[in-house]
Amino acid sequence: MVIWNILLITVGIVDVAYSVSSNCSWTKQNKEVKVNCSGRDLRWVPKLNDSVTYLDLSHNSINIVLFDSTLKNLQFLDISWNHIRHIEISSFSSLTKLRFLDLSHCDIRDVDEAIFGGLNSLRYLNISYNRELGFVSLPNITYGLDNTKILSLNLNAINCATGMGTIINIRHLRNIRNTNLTELFLTNNRIELFQQGVISTLPKTIEVFSIAENKLSNGPYFLEIHSMSNLRVFNMSFQRHFAGMSFLSTVVSFCQEKVDSHVQNRDQNVDSYVQNHDPKTDNKKLNYNISITLPPNLEFLDLQSNRGYANTVNFTFHAAKLKHAYLQNNFVVSFGNIEAKNNIIETLDVSNNYCHRALRPEDGQHLKHYNLSFNDLGQDLEQDTEGWYIGGAAFLAILSSVILGVILVRNKWKIRYLIYKGKQRLRFNVTSYNQVPTSAHYDYDAFISYSGRELMFVLKEVIPRLEVNCNRTLLIRDRDYLPGIPKVDSIMSSLQESKRTICIVSKKYLESKWRDYELNMARVEGIKDRGTLDYVILILLPEVYSSGYPCKIMDLVRKDRYIEYPKESCAFDDFWDRLNRMIED
Repeated sequence: MVIWNILLITVGIVDVAYSVSSNCSWTKQNKEVKVNCSGRDLRWVPKLNDSVTYLDLSHNSINIVLFDSTLKNLQFLDISWNHIRHIEISSFSSLTKLRFLDLSHCDIRDVDEAIFGGLNSLRYLNISYNRELGFVSLPNITYGLDNTKILSLNLNAINCATGMGTIINIRHLRNIRNTNLTELFLTNNRIELFQQGVISTLPKTIEVFSIAENKLSNGPYFLEIHSMSNLRVFNMSFQRHFAGMSFLSTVVSFCQEKVDSHVQNRDQNVDSYVQNHDPKTDNKKLNYNISITLPPNLEFLDLQSNRGYANTVNFTFHAAKLKHAYLQNNFVVSFGNIEAKNNIIETLDVSNNYCHRALRPEDGQHLKHYNLSFNDLGQDLEQDTEGWYIGGAAFLAILSSVILGVILVRNKWKIRYLIYKGKQRLRFNVTSYNQVPTSAHYDYDAFISYSGRELMFVLKEVIPRLEVNCNRTLLIRDRDYLPGIPKVDSIMSSLQESKRTICIVSKKYLESKWRDYELNMARVEGIKDRGTLDYVILILLPEVYSSGYPCKIMDLVRKDRYIEYPKESCAFDDFWDRLNRMIED
């Protein structure tokens, strides 16, 4: 009769499980079959077939966890926010392909040894916010993880929120020593101390390590962090208080974590370096150097809201790749140099401290974000007997002026050109003579730029050879400029209305400021408006090229935008033919 009743109960549970599974949502995407049973008020694990690869059982009332072999292809399992007090060795033994497992917020108190060791494909394990587990459960949780592919282990808040500080011993985490773990989270566990040797024996593959929201005391363990050679992100923020936790939730919480039977009394776990508080030393100013040796690959350091006190001359970070440091909301009184190797720190936040010393000018060469708000820098300026800040400010002002001056000098022609073009767009020049051609057709084939001494050369050689013989339309200032138009406007209009600008370069031409203006504006016109320096053609007279090319025209010489006027009359015809082709091309 008893056997018959048990059989009826079993069949009833199976029937309920099958009926419940039909209430879950099924999604098929490529080769993945996702089943979402979240928030269905389930009390048992539903019966599913072997096609399921993704299963979400979060936010239910499941209190017994047992998965059979029908879910042999399951890779993702979220069973968080349930009421599972005890996880047995057989709970997940059939899920050999499981890669992601979330057991957070499940009120778990007991875990069998090696329960996760058989999950060979496991990469992510989250067992956080099961506050009654305690660190005494860590050996069982981590046993056999070296046989898996575990990469991320989340052990946040596995101790009660209130109580005396906890201690992590070597035996708690020795089972993960030979894993390839890259992320380890121990946030919000009331950790006060690490036994010496715990951190140095952690896997060297760890890149992200978080021990935030604890109540850590100073100890030798901090020196072991340097041994974490691949660490990139280190979070030790918000010590001695718990962010976001209300007073009521901590006082009324009926949490009783498992007691570590290896601990006889707390005195055995407190190292001898803990000293009694002496109120007589409260107001003493400590003036010493802090030198922190950090992991060589560390990029992100978060020490905010630790309530740490430091009155130092030099705050030195030994970290070759440190880029982001957050030290806000502490009691840092004096802040000197950051001498990180290679000096590549980009983000530094020391806001809301008591700093009356800041970075000196030779530091922070790569800083992009520097927050020094809510400090006491005025005190440091008053005590600046060596004149560091005044001298630094003067140095920066002079350096900025020099850099700005160099930029303006090197780009003065471009700036003047852009100013003129801007005026044109705003229609500051209303004279019809200054209107810019609206198409690729230009009014003139070439604008001739020359000094007054070469006027006869233009009249007797250039005009007859190009206008008369080659039928070119030339713009000659002594002939074509209209009276009453400002010289700058006439020059700019000539450049814009001509297909080419031909500069007849003589020694007198190179000495003339107005000819220099025409040459440089022609350069900018070619680059900015025409997109090429082919717009400019230089005719070099013998008096110029006989003694070498001047520096101010070397860019055009290198571009082969020049032609030398021959000394012998027999070469004149070839010269003018070549010049005509350059205008046409």
